[in-house]
Formats: sequence, C-alpha cells, structure tokens
Amino acid sequence: MPDHSKILSIIIPTYNSSKTIIQALDSFDYTRQDDFEICLIDDGSKEDIKDLIAPMMGRYPDTIKYFKKENGNWGSVMNYAKTVINGKWVKVLDSDDLVNGADFNKYLNYLEEIDDTKHDLVFTSFLLHDIVTNKFETKYFQFAGTEMIYGTFDNMSYNGTFSHHMLTISSKLFKSVVQLPTGIYYTDNILIYDIIRLSKGTVFLPKNILIYIYNVGDAEQSINIKNIAKRRDQWIVVLKAIASLPIVFNITIKRSRLLSKFIKRMVYFLVLAGMVNDGTSRAAKKKELKEINDIIGYLHYSRKLQIYTSPYIILIRTCNITLLKMINKTAYSTINWGLVASIKAKKNKKNKIT
Repeated sequence: MPDHSKILSIIIPTYNSSKTIIQALDSFDYTRQDDFEICLIDDGSKEDIKDLIAPMMGRYPDTIKYFKKENGNWGSVMNYAKTVINGKWVKVLDSDDLVNGADFNKYLNYLEEIDDTKHDLVFTSFLLHDIVTNKFETKYFQFAGTEMIYGTFDNMSYNGTFSHHMLTISSKLFKSVVQLPTGIYYTDNILIYDIIRLSKGTVFLPKNILIYIYNVGDAEQSINIKNIAKRRDQWIVVLKAIASLPIVFNITIKRSRLLSKFIKRMVYFLVLAGMVNDGTSRAAKKKELKEINDIIGYLHYSRKLQIYTSPYIILIRTCNITLLKMINKTAYSTINWGLVASIKAKKNKKNKIT
C-alpha cells in the first residue's frame, strides 16, 4: 500500500454523542485492526468523549484515534479529516449509526484488491434500521449483483440515489473535494455532488456485502423534514455552494444528467420543507422560491458555453416541474415564468455544443 499505512480510514464526526458512540465503536470487527483506523473527530463536544472512549483506545491504540476541534458542524469535520487520515480508502460513519461487523473483513479484502488509481468510488448496499419499530430494510444500489461491477458515471446510466452510507471514497478523491462550508448542516450534499463531478471510476461491490447500518426514526435527526424546514436557509446556502463549484469541461451527458437529478432531489426536499407550517410568512416563502429559481438558472446559464446545454435544460425544467406540482399544496406559488418559457423554447432545439 504505497503512501498509505492503512487500507481504510473510518471518519466518525461526533458531538455530544455519549449515548451512542460506544455502541458505534463496538460494532467493528477488530480482527484486522492493523489494516484500518477509526478517526473519531470531536466537533467541540461539551461532554468528555475522550474519557468515555479511553478504555477502547487502550485496547486498540493504533486503530482508534481521537481528535478534538472547535465546533463547526459536519463540513468542518470533513475539512479537518483531510489532514489526519492515513487510509487508501475513506468512509464516513455517523456517531449514531453502526457498522455491520459480520461483513467488515470481506469489505476490507475488496478494498485492498481495488486499484484506487483507476477506480476512486466504491458502492456498497446498506441496512436501514428504524429505531422506533426495530425493523430492518436492505437498501440495494442500482447494478447490485453477485459480482463486482466496474464502470464510470460517463458510460453507465446510474439512476439510483446517493448518500455517504453507501459510498467509500479513495483518499485522493476525498482530499481533492472542495473545502466545505462550516457552521451549517447538510454540507454532505456538497461533498457527494463534488464526488460525482470528479470521480474517475466506480466499483459496485456484491449486494451481499452490507457495511453500514443507518439508524432512522429519531425526531432530532437533521434530515427529518421538520428540521429541514427550520433550516431552509442553510439548505439554500448549500445549493449556492454547489452552484459555485468550478465547471468540469467536456462533461458527458450521462454524468451531467446524474448531477441534474441530484439537484432535483435537493430542490424536492426544500419544497417539502416549505410545506411545513412553521409560521414563515407567504411573502418569505415566495422570496425563497425566487432564490431557488435564481440558483437553478445560474447553474444552467453559467455553463452553457462550456458543455452540452441539454442536460442543464433538463435540470431546470425538471426542478420547475417539481415546484409546479406543489403549487396547490403550499405557499410556494411564484415561478420564474420567463425562465420556464425560455426552457420550453430551447428544449425543441437539437443538442449541440455552443
């Protein structure tokens, strides 16, 4: 493993997670403890997390590593992690989730085999665990099969969703991702979007390799729609950050459509959050909608001279359709009709590089 002392770096961002962090650490199989590291990055907790995990650090001193920094939310933890990881591959584990220890060694075997100079993104299926009902559901990615599948976003029509629960990233790709905004939630969307933009090659592991156990059902989770509603301004900041990312020249239509779908999903969540009756005035929600349209418009028009225009026309058209479907159900009722009209006019033209 040239330039890497470990096969895998697991990043665990933690903030006042005393109730869950021991269970997360206990979920690993430490049989191959020399081949991976757990970088537990304390984002300014008020609790004494280091003292809590000290016994486990004593048992696995070269595997479990503790770092403490000033509070800055998830994005700042990822920025910090770039300076301390030593693995060939990187995976993020939330402090209230678990690893499926039964498949962990097989997972390490696959990662050791993959050439990270040619393939820098690995997909694995994961388990969704509802902590309220205690029910488990296996979440398979598209192309999940019995063998490893190699490809790229340029030659594969990937129609699945993205989340860090299913992704393992090469150290080189992880370190090349843009510095994330600090002090806000939902910056994982920027990380994933940038990974889709920059990835050279993907590997889909066999569907029976289940690594991540994603616990859902906690009302305090940031992805809860009521919490998104409270932080819609932060969601918009994240969209703006995505819009400001550098252009990738010669991007293919398949990859561009994938990026478009990712943004459409973000807008969809934002619209759903806008439907939550949280006391926000109708005028304020109209202003938010205009801001969303402006961001999407910028994504389209700022790039029309560099790449195929059609995927970005699809992006803005589908996002507006999503918004239009909500008109009768929400105070979101202002659409940039001039922009919609221009899209309708352009979509009838043949695809071309301008």
